[in-house]
Amino acid sequence: MDKATLPTMLVAFARCGRDGSFAVLGANRRCTLVMVAGSIAGAALGGLLLGVLPDMVLIPAPAVILLCNVGRDMDQQALLLMRSQMPPDEPEARDG
Repeated sequence: MDKATLPTMLVAFARCGRDGSFAVLGANRRCTLVMVAGSIAGAALGGLLLGVLPDMVLIPAPAVILLCNVGRDMDQQALLLMRSQMPPDEPEARDG
């Protein structure tokens, strides 16, 4: 870890704390807890796999997982965008 990393992170956290950027984490507590649990589980699993899987597999694995999630999210966003641009269903014309 670089010596400048810790002071930089402390300054960033202090600024974000002052301007209320962390308020969204409190408002979405369940999502925050799930993300924290996932980060801890991923770090633990990665640590356990260090001697089992070769580095050529283990190092790019998180990047592949992230890219798959990004692709899935982009598909969902594109679908939502298409649905929002579609005209609403009109009632069928009735014969008089």
